[in-house]
Amino acid sequence: MAVLQMQRISICGLKKDRKAILETVQRFGVIEVNDVLTEDSVFSKPDTVASQSVFEKSAATALQALDILAGYAPEERSMFSGLEGKNRISVDSYYELCNDCDNVMKKAYNIVTLSKEIAENKAGIIKLQAQIDALTPWLDLDVALDFKGTKTTSAFIGAFPYPTTLDDIYAKLAESAPQAGPVDVSIISTTKDQTCVFVVCKRTDASVYEDALRANLFARSSIISKMTAAELKASLDGQIEELNQKIADSESQIVAFEGSRDKLKFMHDYYMIRAEKYGVIGQLLHSKRTFALTGYIPEIYIAHIEQRLEKFDVAIEYETPTEDEDVPVMLKNNKFAEPVEDVLESYGLPGKGEMDPTPIMAIFYYVLFGMMLSDAAYGFVVSLVTGILLLKFKNMEPGTNRFLKMFFYCGLSTLFWGIMFSSYFGNAVDVIASVFFGTTATIPAVWFAPLEDPMRLLLFCMEVGVVHLFTGLALQMYQLIKQKRYVDAIYDV
Repeated sequence: MAVLQMQRISICGLKKDRKAILETVQRFGVIEVNDVLTEDSVFSKPDTVASQSVFEKSAATALQALDILAGYAPEERSMFSGLEGKNRISVDSYYELCNDCDNVMKKAYNIVTLSKEIAENKAGIIKLQAQIDALTPWLDLDVALDFKGTKTTSAFIGAFPYPTTLDDIYAKLAESAPQAGPVDVSIISTTKDQTCVFVVCKRTDASVYEDALRANLFARSSIISKMTAAELKASLDGQIEELNQKIADSESQIVAFEGSRDKLKFMHDYYMIRAEKYGVIGQLLHSKRTFALTGYIPEIYIAHIEQRLEKFDVAIEYETPTEDEDVPVMLKNNKFAEPVEDVLESYGLPGKGEMDPTPIMAIFYYVLFGMMLSDAAYGFVVSLVTGILLLKFKNMEPGTNRFLKMFFYCGLSTLFWGIMFSSYFGNAVDVIASVFFGTTATIPAVWFAPLEDPMRLLLFCMEVGVVHLFTGLALQMYQLIKQKRYVDAIYDV
């Protein structure tokens, strides 16, 4: 119910105990480390950027492996799985998983590698399919695609970039090469974009007919092979089948890693924590055998941190922060007011020396929410659903827990005001009774019905607004007086 008073804490310990001390502090979660200490001839700050980068990369690999695994072996989750939170594990299980991190990361790298192979094979299939598409116009050609003729003949395999007929081709060749010998033209296929042809002439007339063909925009086929188009297509189909089999095998191998999903999740969190820890280590001063840590801790947790660190050979000192020192803010409220802390934080947390308005704000927040909705049935449903979820999912994330608690209390307030104003799903009770049962079943209001007495409702709302406004001014006056700013209290309030 207040902004916790902070103390600046300094911890000096042996470097051999650094890992254990930092893990203890990190697990405790109430110390904000800063780097106000300066380097000198004895103490210096280590460069931990490279190590931190390695851990972040490992965490990213584990997360990438999880995303890939989810694509091929989706995790079966209920619609409320987002409320389950993270599974808690024992300390022994934690260290067992830590010792197995190399094997788990090998699996992560294997999953990523298999995913890359699948992507490469799929790209290869696209390329092969493009080659098959290019072969389609030549499937009726029964000679090799690189056929250029015999000892006495020359052959041209190519296409005109427009649709044409056999008669038009003969006419154009006769016009372009009137003195040349006989020529044989076969149309292999025709589309709106091109006409694929196979042309044979005497070898002595090859240059003449080649010039004539080029004059009519003829271009040789870019596909060169000792096989026919049909044979080459069959070969490419076989390669596609092989790649599809490789893809299926890789996918099966990825699915086989499904049992390692929880371990991969642990690895992601583990390496993120280690990266964060090394980020902190980079802020600490180190001598040859010792290290020093400084930060801020709420006064109420001082005894707890001393108890946790008593097994280490450490020296701990505390100082009261100066007036101009920028200290972190931590709130402490009861279960009724705590859910509204997130609402307060969205507008800005109180500063050092200021009071925590959360308890008073919570009262008005719940009351005003209930007044605005003021429907007993809606309120009952909201409180019932959120209450069941809170009882069922004990391990949900703190933010989600506070969010559901806030709506639980809002639902109770809505239920209360709905009963006071006789609102149950609007006027559903009256309508259902009159339409389906031909009777009147009005539930009387405990206080009054707003639709029957709107002025009374308006006056009541105005009175609540006045109380709300003056409560805020009273809190401001209290805070100014507490800070001994008496003149400001008089003139501002």
